[in-house]
Amino acid sequence: MSEELAAAEAAPIKPKKKKSKVGLIIFLIFLTVFIIIPGVLLLLIYDNGMMNITYDEAFNNEKFSQSLVNDSLDNVAETGYAEFSVSESDLNNVIYSSYKDNEQVRKYVKQVAVDIKDDEYVFYLSAEVFNFYKTRVKLVTKFEKAMVEDEGGINKEAYVFTIKSASLGKLPVKDLATFLLKQVAGDNIKNLFHDTPLKLNIDLDKSRLYIFTEDFASIVDTALANGSSDYGEFLHAIISDFLKSQLLEIGTFGNEALTARIKLDEITGNDYGEGQYVYYKMPYETTTTKLTVNNQQKQLSLETIKEALVVLLNDGLITKEKLNDVSEYLFNGYHDNNAPDCSLNIIGINNKETYKGFNLPLGYSVTDIIQNGIVTFADFDTSLNSFNIANLTEKDVNDYLHSQYVFGNKFFLTSEVETGKYKTSYVALDNTYINFTEDGAVLSVGLNINGLETILTMLMDYDAAL
Repeated sequence: MSEELAAAEAAPIKPKKKKSKVGLIIFLIFLTVFIIIPGVLLLLIYDNGMMNITYDEAFNNEKFSQSLVNDSLDNVAETGYAEFSVSESDLNNVIYSSYKDNEQVRKYVKQVAVDIKDDEYVFYLSAEVFNFYKTRVKLVTKFEKAMVEDEGGINKEAYVFTIKSASLGKLPVKDLATFLLKQVAGDNIKNLFHDTPLKLNIDLDKSRLYIFTEDFASIVDTALANGSSDYGEFLHAIISDFLKSQLLEIGTFGNEALTARIKLDEITGNDYGEGQYVYYKMPYETTTTKLTVNNQQKQLSLETIKEALVVLLNDGLITKEKLNDVSEYLFNGYHDNNAPDCSLNIIGINNKETYKGFNLPLGYSVTDIIQNGIVTFADFDTSLNSFNIANLTEKDVNDYLHSQYVFGNKFFLTSEVETGKYKTSYVALDNTYINFTEDGAVLSVGLNINGLETILTMLMDYDAAL
């Protein structure tokens, strides 16, 4: 027994296997860093979801812009607002049309969409990499007005979508989502949607998307590009003045749409200077002329003319390019061989040469003004050192203006709501009046914006030097 104990004590002691534990630790670290964490991240980032949107493959930016402007005047007479409203569906079609034909973008980007919720706009970008792995970037933005520096370094007023939060898949990583957007879209991310009708700019460095307020006027430009260009600059000038005068406001206004409202009610009224310079409406309601619209006779008015034009358009008797010529005829009646070539029987005009229109006052010429204003020598006062050979009265000037065919000049906005079916809106010059004052004159111009009477007043000072 002692010999066995002695042999055991004399046997060499084997060292512990420390290397196996170190290897296990290294393996676990490797597994965690290169397998588990990336795997978890890939699971969190993976997102194959997309918004359920039915895109209009026939969507046309030009027609959309025309409808946008035309629809803006639908309720102007009742509300006092011109509303340029882009629904969530329209906005998604605008965005889709901007990238659907870009093969480089479509290689990775599967969908860019927006979801409107009150004053929050949630933007989604669904992407696919390596032809199998899908993810989605979600940007929650807050809508506000702010000053933004343009590419030329000039601060301009803009409507800004400030990014409140961002996520990649299920992972809330704002910086990583921004990085991914830059990698997917490249250096062109800033101007990716700038060439669309909405002129959307993207500034990821400052976590915002924005639209310059002045760019809303360009929407009108686009809509008027294929219409009557003679009136396009005029309407654009009005819109620009509203923008400069801070009469435009943008928001959701209780519906799921991005809406720009112009407050026309602030420039409407029936006098200027608290009644000092009165604006006299033309007595259109006294006309006996009638048109037939949908088998119903209606007294002539701008609204009746609008409805008659829609009838002629829908029946293919006239084209959009002929709207202004035909509307001038319907307003002023037959003169100077201005009757349209097409048949007008459908609107109750059987003899185009006897159609009277509003039957405005008979022609009052410059010769009439001179004859009425000549002062006879019977009125000559020998005690005076000067003698007026003619007097130009306020009534003479206004009678002359009212007898000219300037009235009825209008711009008709037209859009096709469905194949062969149209709608129209109008901006018409339907009156003007000059008030002479001691210092000059006040010219009041009456515009009828789709049923809303609006007055533009111009002050003209007398300059003796001229």
